[in-house]
Amino acid sequence: ISSPNILAWTLRSSGTANSLGGVAFGNDVYVAVGNSGTIISSPDGTTWDVQYSGTTANLVRVRFLNGQFFAVGANGSLLASTNGSDWSILTSGTSRTLNDIAYGNGYYLACGYDNVNNVVLESTNGMDWQDITTKVPVYVGLNSVAFLDGSFWLCGANGALLQSASPGGIPCLAGAMLTGNAGFQLKILLNVPPRYRIQVSTNLAANSWQDVVTNSAPTSVWTDTNMPGSSVRLYRIASP
Repeated sequence: ISSPNILAWTLRSSGTANSLGGVAFGNDVYVAVGNSGTIISSPDGTTWDVQYSGTTANLVRVRFLNGQFFAVGANGSLLASTNGSDWSILTSGTSRTLNDIAYGNGYYLACGYDNVNNVVLESTNGMDWQDITTKVPVYVGLNSVAFLDGSFWLCGANGALLQSASPGGIPCLAGAMLTGNAGFQLKILLNVPPRYRIQVSTNLAANSWQDVVTNSAPTSVWTDTNMPGSSVRLYRIASP
């Protein structure tokens, strides 16, 4: 079904009775995918034609990314097309179900799970894929991935929500007061460097910054017990 204003909806004839899992638009073509390898395409969103996908695996999601369509699904299915009609089956390197795929900052990222283990794949060209599952610090089912405001975001079961390191590689420092004013806890949220210094100042003068932490190990959390009672405390990360 389609709508120009999300108020009035029109029922379209898809040309298939198979369940459909996703729809996308790009290169002046609409594409939808579904169970049993179903792929349908349309030039206007009104008239749909069934296309040959080359697979019988259930297809979960389709996205238009960086100039071409990508469809993902069961058994590690990963397909690509520029026009929505001619599809190539790519080698994902996994047999786990892929639930979603995204593109940003020169990288493709796909995610999914097989009811036991999750899977995350990475590619720089959309053709050759690398399994980076062990780099993701959760073991729950991953349902969706998106590239938002400079970072990849993954979400899934049990409230899982993960953000990738920012593409610029700049550390992101955040802080919060501990319960009972026990201290101010600083945490490097992204891009923890192997070595760094945390510096503190009571003003922004260039010569006022003092080292309070000098780390040779990638510890990302530190507590300033001198914060309570101070009117102003400014923090920054410095390179060795």
